[in-house]
Amino acid sequence: MKILFFGDSITDARRSREEDDWTGRGYVSLIAAKFGADCPGKYEFINRGISGNRIVDVYARIKMDITNLRPDYMSILIGINDVWRQFDSPALTDICCDLDEYEANLREMIEKIKDKVKGIFLITPYYIEPNKKDMMRARMDEYCAVCKKLAKEYGCIFVDFQQMFED
Repeated sequence: MKILFFGDSITDARRSREEDDWTGRGYVSLIAAKFGADCPGKYEFINRGISGNRIVDVYARIKMDITNLRPDYMSILIGINDVWRQFDSPALTDICCDLDEYEANLREMIEKIKDKVKGIFLITPYYIEPNKKDMMRARMDEYCAVCKKLAKEYGCIFVDFQQMFED
């Protein structure tokens, strides 16, 4: 069973570019370790996270990786850079992705891959900020709501990292 992870630096987690099976030092490696211990040899984990990616970057390469790697399951965790750029570079509108664009791109990605895999894990981006009134945290909650909505609409496996960190 092959699981392909897509995302930004949170997924990338300093993975090796020289070894196709290196999972990095983040959540992908924890999942691989757990499943590797519980079910040796049953799963193959492929990390295709790229630091700095936004949803448009992931969308641009998803078809190629789905075609080339043929995963059974797909995991998508993307959004922190889309939110962050609205606050650190608001004048650079070409690198910012507003909520409507984020939803449209995520919806199109799901549409393109849903019939090619057995399941999609849709994971919320997160911002570790306990003050929900903080502007960036409030915006992140909106992006998380989009993930939740689309997961329900498309029957994706929903993983709410933002809520986990809050708890």
